[in-house]
Formats: sequence, C-alpha cells, structure tokens
Amino acid sequence: MKSKLILVLLFALSSNLLSQNDESVVAHIGNDKITAREFKLRLELSPYIPKDQSMSKDSVKYDFLYSLIAEKLWALKAKEQGIENTLEFDFFFNPIEDLFVRDALFKQEIESKVSITATDMEKGIYKSQFTQAVRFFSSSDSLSIFNFYNKLSQTKNIDSLATLFTMFNDTSVNVKFGDLGAEETEDTIYSLKKADYSTPQKLNGGWIIYYCSDNIFTPVNIGDKQTVDGIKKKIRGRKLEVLFNEYRINLLSGTNIKINPKTIMVLSNSLWEKLKNKTAVTDKEINYFELNENDFMNILLSYSKDKLKLPLFNIKNNEINLYDLLSRIAYMGFSITRLDSNLVFSKLAYIAKRFVEEQILTAEGYKKSYNLLPAVQNDIKVWKQKYLAQLYMVSALDSIKVTEIELKDYYSNIFLNSNNQLHVKLKIITLNDLDEVSRLLDQMNTGVQFSDLAKLYGKTDSLANENGETELLPVSMLNDLSDIATGLHKGEIFGPIKRSNGYTILQLIEKEEASDSTLPQFDKIKNELRSNLRFKILKDKLNQITAKTSIQQNVKIYNDVVDKISTPEVPMFVHRFMGFGGRMAGIPLTTPFSGWINNEIKQRLLP
Repeated sequence: MKSKLILVLLFALSSNLLSQNDESVVAHIGNDKITAREFKLRLELSPYIPKDQSMSKDSVKYDFLYSLIAEKLWALKAKEQGIENTLEFDFFFNPIEDLFVRDALFKQEIESKVSITATDMEKGIYKSQFTQAVRFFSSSDSLSIFNFYNKLSQTKNIDSLATLFTMFNDTSVNVKFGDLGAEETEDTIYSLKKADYSTPQKLNGGWIIYYCSDNIFTPVNIGDKQTVDGIKKKIRGRKLEVLFNEYRINLLSGTNIKINPKTIMVLSNSLWEKLKNKTAVTDKEINYFELNENDFMNILLSYSKDKLKLPLFNIKNNEINLYDLLSRIAYMGFSITRLDSNLVFSKLAYIAKRFVEEQILTAEGYKKSYNLLPAVQNDIKVWKQKYLAQLYMVSALDSIKVTEIELKDYYSNIFLNSNNQLHVKLKIITLNDLDEVSRLLDQMNTGVQFSDLAKLYGKTDSLANENGETELLPVSMLNDLSDIATGLHKGEIFGPIKRSNGYTILQLIEKEEASDSTLPQFDKIKNELRSNLRFKILKDKLNQITAKTSIQQNVKIYNDVVDKISTPEVPMFVHRFMGFGGRMAGIPLTTPFSGWINNEIKQRLLP
C-alpha cells in the first residue's frame, strides 16, 4: 500500500544539520529574506502535500515556497496589529523561548565538555565483541547473599545451589555493550569469564551477585563507519549522563524552594472545571480526558491580573506565579485517565515540582546570556514567525461572522444544488505527545498496518469513531484537512500534520463522487457547517490579504536560486531532543497555502 512521510528521524536536530552554509537568497520579504539554507531545510523536513497532486517536483517546490512566504507575510501582519505584544502570544510562546535557552545551557555547560579518548574507543570496541550471558542473584538480606557467595566456590553446579536459595531473585539476561546505565556495573560484568562470578555488590538498598553463564563472541568490523559511530554514540551518551547528573546536582544543591499550595489549588480547580464535562478520548484502548488550546485560553482569560500573579515560588529575587505555570502546562498539555478532581490536583502538584527545576535551569541560562547566542536567536526568530502567523490566522478567523441566511445558502450550495459532491472516508490518529507520534511512526516503519494502529489507538480525533475511522463525509466538511484529503489517492497515508489539537496522521480509505439521496439535516450539521463556511471565507480573505501584502512588502523571488535547489525524494519528520528534557518538531511545519498566487502576482514577484 502506498504511503507518504513514514520516515522519521529520531535524533536531536544538531547544528551540523543546520550549518549547510548556502546563504544565497531565495526570496526577499520586506527587510527579511529566505536563504537557500533555510528553504532547503524547511522543504526537506516538512510534511507537505499540495492540493494538486499531479504537480511536478519543481512545481511542488514553488508551491511550498509560496506557502512559506505566506507564513512570513502573516507574521508581518501580526506585528503590524500588535499581536506580538499581546498576552495571548506571550502565553503560548514564552515556554518555547525558555526551552531554547535551557537547550543552549545544556549544550554549553554539558555537551561541549564531552570528549571521547582513544582508550574509551578501545574499551568500547572490545566490549562490543562480546555478549555476556549473566544470571543476576539479588536479595535484600546481606547475610543470605554472602552465604550464597561463600558456597559458590564450593560447587560447580550453580542450578543446584540456586534451589537452596529460593528467596532470591534469579534473572538471566544477555548483556550487550551500552545496555546498562552504570559503566562501573558493566565493567564488573565484562570482567567475568564463563562460570566466573562477582563479589556481592550493594545496589538500590539490596545486594546482587553477577554470575557469567557464557561469553558469546561476535567480531566487530572496525572498518565499518556505522558500527564505529554506534560505539561512539553509546560512549558519548554515557558520558553525557554522568556530566548531566553532576551539573544538575551542583546547580540544585542547597536549593530549598517552597511551592504555594493555595496557588496550586486555584489552578487545579480551574482545570477541573474544564475537564469534568469532557468526553473521553481513547488512546490504545485507554480512556483519557484532555484540555485543548481553547480550554487553556478560556482559563487564562477568566483570571484577573491579580489572580494571574498569584505567587507559586521564588527563585532568588524572581517570583514565579500562576501565569507562568499555566503557560507551561498549556504548552505541554494536560490530561487525566479518569474524571477525578483529586487526580487533577496530584498531577498538577507533580508538574509544579518539575517546573521548579526547569525554572532554575532557565534562570541560569538567561544569567549566562545564552538567549543571545546566534543559534538561539535564529531558533527564536523562526518559531516566533510561525506562532505570529498562526495567531494572525486565528485572529482573522475570529473576525468572521456568519449569518443564518448565509449558512442556509451554503448548505444549499454544497448539498442541494450540487449533483456531485466529493465524499471521503478516512482513518485518523491525532496525538499531542511527540514521543507517542514517534512510537507510532516506528511501528509503521516496521510494517505494522496503519489500519491496525488506528483501531489500537481508537478515537483520538473528534472526526473519528472508536476505531479511528470517519464516516463517508463531504470533503468540504473537513476544514483544515479538506485540501489534503482531496489530494490523496485511496490507501495513501499522510502526516504528521500539526493542528491545534496535536499531530495528525491520516489515511484515505474511500473517495467517491456521490449524489447522496439521504442528505444530512440542516439542524444536525449546523455547527459543522458554520465552522466550514467560516474556514472557507477565511481562505478567500487570506488569499486577498496575502497577495496585497506581497506587493506592499515588495516580495521578490529569485527563480535562478530556487531552480538549483533539489526536491527531496522522501520528506522527513524530524524530532529535536532538547537539553534537560523536552522534545519538539525539528522545524515549524509549513501549512500549504499557495492559493494567493496568480500569474499577475507572479510577474510582480520577479526581481
């Protein structure tokens, strides 16, 4: 079955990937520009499908460029309207800016200090040649474990001896290089030959003895770059963990911060008021209840300025308040597995404790001015443009009002006056958690059918039923998915797509021109119709605004530069692992929006 965008790269989007130094200008937008480097990166790492799938690769490339220019023009319009200075923008963007600062702190204070010596590599290559078949004998009773140890030297039959110590945990494991977190434990295990055993080791409040059942030798080809890189990665990861723990302990030592329980209770009550009337969403046969962006915005706007400033805790002279925690939770999302106000409070209290450490790290990053590093400034600029563009679009949508007469006319046009209406049936999975998205894509890469995954995940999207499947719907009723669904062929998979309620992956199951004698009743689909009509009006409005603004901002496209940029064979969805925890899309995902371009505008965009 043909599918799209199933490749996912699970690594930090490093500076090496970002340093393709082609600064040739693809387009000028006012005082801003799109370089070949930025354009190529966005093009390669953005799931993107134009409405017309018959487009050539070069045409898709230009379609993508027009969409990227639209995003930047909307960001400029947002600045003109003062959206950048609004509470709403700060609320959604501040956690992202802090995330980049913490990431820079990690890179400067920890990652940059990792070094791999020749001795490290020799040791790693040696261990990589062996798999240690080991039995772990563990007990909380030191007397028993030492008794067992003394008897080991008196017998060659380990199984007979083990039957005398049935109270022990006896586990057999094949240990490979890098499997164990602690290098000291790994060294102990790799020092053992067949039938050797360790002295009793103190571990996690108990005792353990390692008994080597076998040494399985597999030679390593050190001429294979992928193999050597894999060994380096394991060594580097272990060293990073050691330095991370040392840095964290040093930074947090002596810190005693008290969280204000009254503030937690105020916020907990607000979250519960929104959650208690929610219907369950099913994820892998588990029900959960979640808050969306609108819920968080409603909570934010329901608070007075004084309530938003309710103190949560202090870091030196800096007060962290309710607003800061609410902003962080809105970014990371909030859900519970059952409707229970106590569960909301306990989860919120746990998040608040983690938030304390985050804020200490963030404060340290700003103290060292890592927010001013060029790489951080560039990340902030790119993501700020995306959020400004998104908020501008939301603002434009909010301004659109639809009358009852317009609604009925729209209903007539798409159902009564149209002989043929394109209908589609989809399988949809929508997830908030990028970790969960990556696991889903991993399963797809190993050959698991998307239809099976849709059933497993269940109802994760409001359009779908408990099996993750929609009814046969008019494509005009799909809002932001309508263009994508129109462009897909039967069986094709597309995604992930960033939407307001998470990341969506969808598969087209059926597609037909239908003249349905059983029309949906107006009153039953009235709300959906209103939403769709507003979205249609929004597209028309944005097409006009974008075209006009492109002329006002003197947009110029340099076709000679664009034509030299190759189109990726397989677009990729890349995650960026952030220092000190957190994950985000490697780059902002570009929303297809090229309808504002026509031949007249194209001529005006020539330099």
